[in-house]
Amino acid sequence: MRAVPREDWARTTVGQAMRPVERLAVARPDQALTQALPGLAQDGGELMPVVDGGRLVGVLTHADVIQYLHARQGSPSDAAGQRVA
Repeated sequence: MRAVPREDWARTTVGQAMRPVERLAVARPDQALTQALPGLAQDGGELMPVVDGGRLVGVLTHADVIQYLHARQGSPSDAAGQRVA
């Protein structure tokens, strides 16, 4: 919304403000978490769509990764090879 003047916010559509799908990094449910992390960090994004067979099946967030690593009660290197579930 930074690019849209405040006085135009009420008339701005989601389509005008969103990032186009072809510019999104996406993950697959069976992809290793270590492979998905660079995409999650891309452009300062806070979440990454998880797609299976062209269908959105979930989202991966920074909070999900931290919660997963915390639940493992190990260092990030212990869980780095785990797959996104």
